[in-house]
Amino acid sequence: MAAEDIACRFLEALGWQVLARNLIVGRDEIDLVCLDEGVLVCVEVRGHATSRFGAAEESVDRRKLARNHRAAMTLIRSGWRREQGLPTRVNWRVDVVAVELRPALCRDMGGPTVRHIQGVTLD
Repeated sequence: MAAEDIACRFLEALGWQVLARNLIVGRDEIDLVCLDEGVLVCVEVRGHATSRFGAAEESVDRRKLARNHRAAMTLIRSGWRREQGLPTRVNWRVDVVAVELRPALCRDMGGPTVRHIQGVTLD
């Protein structure tokens, strides 16, 4: 949850509107559903304590991306958009936000680092 909280604050600081957190869509879950200048963004949040064993975003494999895209399409086709006051037709994309909670900058310095990858596709 700490990574999601950090990602949420990061995106809100960019001026995004967070519409939902941990939204269950069919048999999938979308970590964050946001609005970025009229674009509906389904965000996969990945958090690691450190990058000692690899970057957090490296754990998002093709299968997880496929589930995110499937969830996004299900969400777009559902009545959820209307409930949120969104237009009938809306552009959408899937982003990944990677949060490293304790980057190895140096002891007791810095804070979490956030990497934002926009428009992640299955290609």
